[in-house]
Amino acid sequence: MYEVLPTPEDLKNTAWREWGPLYKSMSQRHGEAVQESNPSVEPILFRAAELYEPFATPEESGVPPLVLDMDQSAQIGEITTNLESHLKQTMAAFGTGAKDASDDAAWDEYIATAKAIGIDDYVEIHQAAYDTQNG
Repeated sequence: MYEVLPTPEDLKNTAWREWGPLYKSMSQRHGEAVQESNPSVEPILFRAAELYEPFATPEESGVPPLVLDMDQSAQIGEITTNLESHLKQTMAAFGTGAKDASDDAAWDEYIATAKAIGIDDYVEIHQAAYDTQNG
């Protein structure tokens, strides 16, 4: 659909292409000509994304955006903050070898802490919001 022309040497560093927020539709992003002499990241991203398509979750099986009331929102905010912190700390410990993910005791501790933080309440609140919206 289009080709980005290379900038002549005497004009380099005189302008900043796409210097602000810019919307490019997928057809425009995928419509860029591939130049061997001036490669673009877009074709690489397109080919990489194609590899993931067979594993995509069907749109109809996803959870729609949920609307929470003020009380639910306050509870979810606190639980989410604490759960995310716990998850990051535990994954870092597993990733660095400080904890062994194959050790049942370490995994059970991870789950017990998530339950103490309120993961069951988190699920119940979201289920209630889903039920309210979708009957």
